Amino acid sequence: MDFHDPMNFGNSTIVDCALNHDDTNLDTSIQLNDNSNLIQVTLDCQINDQKTCNKVENTFKLAGEIINYALVLNTPIIVDAVFFPMGSSNVLGGAIASRLFSITDEDNTERLYPQALVKQLRLPISVQYASSDIKARFNSLKDWYFPDDEGPIRPDQNDILNTVLHELIHGLGFFSSWKNYIDAELQIPTSGLTPLISYNSNITTELPIGSFEFMGFYETIFDKFIIINNDGKQDKLSTLANELNQFSGRNQQFNLSSFNNEFQNSPQFETAKKVLSLSTVKNSLTFMPKGTKKTKDGFVLETSLETYAAGSSIVHVDFNKYSHDSDFLMIYNSVAGVTMNELIIKSGNRTGSAIGPKLLGALSSIGYTLADNPIKSSTISISVSNTFSLIVSCQLFLYIIINH
Repeated sequence: MDFHDPMNFGNSTIVDCALNHDDTNLDTSIQLNDNSNLIQVTLDCQINDQKTCNKVENTFKLAGEIINYALVLNTPIIVDAVFFPMGSSNVLGGAIASRLFSITDEDNTERLYPQALVKQLRLPISVQYASSDIKARFNSLKDWYFPDDEGPIRPDQNDILNTVLHELIHGLGFFSSWKNYIDAELQIPTSGLTPLISYNSNITTELPIGSFEFMGFYETIFDKFIIINNDGKQDKLSTLANELNQFSGRNQQFNLSSFNNEFQNSPQFETAKKVLSLSTVKNSLTFMPKGTKKTKDGFVLETSLETYAAGSSIVHVDFNKYSHDSDFLMIYNSVAGVTMNELIIKSGNRTGSAIGPKLLGALSSIGYTLADNPIKSSTISISVSNTFSLIVSCQLFLYIIINH
């Protein structure tokens, strides 16, 4: 499954892994890196301001260094990045895996793996890769604070390094497939959530309005580790995906309206409604890293919003719990007026970067190899002065750690 637009998760295409055209691994097509950098970025900066374009380029380099510091990568990760006017200054940007591969897991369940991860796993299979692993788009209309800007960040500015790193982590595989696909496409109120809908159709992009063959619901590898907090039982969310895949419409022809009608009249629709309900109950869904058993060791996902919000609910971590914690990076709402490095220091600088200990556990669980870096105790806290000179010193200190 290929994704074409980071700002529209529904804009996708089902593709054959054995395509014979130019879908090759373009590890040698490099623009913003040297040979030692395993995060390789091709940047299309669509503004007439070379100074700002250089700052964007440097931001991606820093984000790549942070990922390189946290993970052991054996194959370059290719990022297709565009910096351009996105119509409104309220939009920050986004990133998404360029291609997902359906792989049968050890529990005999097919799940979708992001291309960046598949390349690191070096599976004994031969596949054709898309030309990039991650597609990233960021808004040039936003009044960004850049890491090399002089002076402190203003209260109305967002730190672009924090946003870029956040989105690249999504592209690496930190995302759930559970969403309101049908309701969003039909532009009707959200009534239930499902995993990604696989279909066979002559229409090659987005969930088709015209005729298609329904082929099943597919979770991502991230979804495998989500548990439902239900009186300490820790039921897996994947069990609900299995229930949905009992829908009798599999391998039948539908248009979107007829599919929606038949699905809503099926016993399985109660499961979709249940997941929608879970998405708005605080602490209801937790990512449990591989090897952990206690709920307190899990990564609580964002289910505290009063109504389900596509792009925020489930695919991020709980804002109230982690916005001042060392695992702040994957909250859904970027905090204005504070730099990423200030957040790192205020939360104790436990891992030497913005990729906190629970996020490291999540990346390790889905399949990445972690670098052997120390993690400080959660009881450590550091008092930070608000003077610009100390902020600059702390920024330099963190970059030195990452480059060490």
